[in-house]
Amino acid sequence: MNNDVSKVQLGLPQVNSQAPKPEQKAEEKVVEAAPKAVCEDRSAQMMESLDAAAKWNAASLSVKPIDPSKYLTPERIADIEASMVVFDKGVKTHLGALKEEFGHLSEFDALSEADKLEMAAKSFAHSG
Repeated sequence: MNNDVSKVQLGLPQVNSQAPKPEQKAEEKVVEAAPKAVCEDRSAQMMESLDAAAKWNAASLSVKPIDPSKYLTPERIADIEASMVVFDKGVKTHLGALKEEFGHLSEFDALSEADKLEMAAKSFAHSG
């Protein structure tokens, strides 16, 4: 009986390098350009499908008030409230700067107030 494991033939090239490798045939694939209208229709269908999936998968949040005193000390709650005042002031300052810098652009005017506030909050957060 021969116990030489290196000679085991599994017939799978990715597992056993001694197994015979299947021949690969080089075939040329002809790619035809699809009509543009079909592509646009498919893109629209894909976007509609993604929108529908997003609506179906949206988390349903139940808004329950959270009592921070159950989890935090009064000192910590006061610290958080004070930091929120600083954050709000910083966001307002950065929003003013954004409006001053980009207010003349139609793209900036087209943004919702929520988007402008988000930009200002990110700007403030990264200002260090």
